[in-house]
Amino acid sequence: GCVNTPVDAACDDGVECTVDRCDATAGCSRTPDDSLCDDGVCFTGGTCDATRGCMGAREVNCSDGNPCTTDSCVAGEGCRNVETDGDMDGFALSAMGRCGGDDCDDSNAAIYPGATELCNATDDDCDGRVDEDPSCASDLPDDCDSATAITLVANAGSITGSFEDLNDDYDTLCETSTGSRSAIGGTSRGASPDAIHYIDLPTGTWDVRIDTEGASVDTVLAASTSCGDFELGGLGCNDDANLGVSTFSRIWLHRAGSGFSTTRIYLLVEPYGTSASGDYTINVSVTSAAADRCGAALDIRGGGTVIGFAAVASGAAGGARGSCQSDGSFLEGEHLFFYGPASRENPAVFEIYARTHTPDVYTRFVCNDSDTEGECATSSNIGGGLNRARIQVNGGNFVFADGLTGSGNVYSLYYDP
Repeated sequence: GCVNTPVDAACDDGVECTVDRCDATAGCSRTPDDSLCDDGVCFTGGTCDATRGCMGAREVNCSDGNPCTTDSCVAGEGCRNVETDGDMDGFALSAMGRCGGDDCDDSNAAIYPGATELCNATDDDCDGRVDEDPSCASDLPDDCDSATAITLVANAGSITGSFEDLNDDYDTLCETSTGSRSAIGGTSRGASPDAIHYIDLPTGTWDVRIDTEGASVDTVLAASTSCGDFELGGLGCNDDANLGVSTFSRIWLHRAGSGFSTTRIYLLVEPYGTSASGDYTINVSVTSAAADRCGAALDIRGGGTVIGFAAVASGAAGGARGSCQSDGSFLEGEHLFFYGPASRENPAVFEIYARTHTPDVYTRFVCNDSDTEGECATSSNIGGGLNRARIQVNGGNFVFADGLTGSGNVYSLYYDP
């Protein structure tokens, strides 16, 4: 007992509500004290059982009904209701996180107002911006070296981004004043930032529709199999799918891809204008290549740019020939597109460009009836090794891109409805 060591601690029975005493003669005494079970602050109405401790005490309810506070009772002080700080970094959850503090991620102690902004695609300092430090620019899709992928799921994909902190790295035909795109627009303008992304097409031959519908700014879109080569010789571009009607851009890749390997297509998007700002969206959908036959033509209604690859058998559209074509210029094969009826009030304009061959273009009301031809034009050199043909029609349903001479031919067909 405590007789040999007369201190109260030697009589501690581990029951929180008993008063433990040591008497040098009588030994230990342990007296229940109900007041220790009712402090009038955090607990009330309790009684002390000498062996089991406090019984029947009611804990004071400190809940303030606010899910954004941590509620507790401090002995001798009373209730405390403090803003929840889940990650213990000294900052409570912000309104962005649905409560009223200023921490935009209360599950990560490294994220709080005033933290160092890292280049990690995260708003580390809770200022509403991501990787805004100039040192993070290399992580943005600013050029060919930092291009980011648009992942295709079930042959479709989409990406949204901002032009903020991007540079003007590349040029497209859509921003020159050569006059070669007189029917579509393309007036001279100053530098504007561009974003670079890419898609990887699976093995095969594909038609790919790419557009910027959903962008909050007027866009210019370009595509290429070699990054950085976004002028016409690179593969083409599009400003407005329908000039004067829409500000989003649209490109079709016709018969893109390889039967032996995957094919990477680089995409450039930029705002039309040096002072333009906002977010861009790129949407991609991939389908098996249309057969270029009557009844199996790629539908290009709505306008845009077709970039065609001559991976096509001779005479795929049935060996069709335009009235303006000379013997031999129509024998290798042609690509066929359905654009729907034009009208006298809304004539359709087609311009076809190529550096790899001398392209021709013509239209028909009825696909397999040459007597229903609308207009036909053969191309001529307009400088810089660039060949162009242009037609404007007040009717028709089908347009033929002809003059292909081999599998290495590439052309751009601009269509303004």
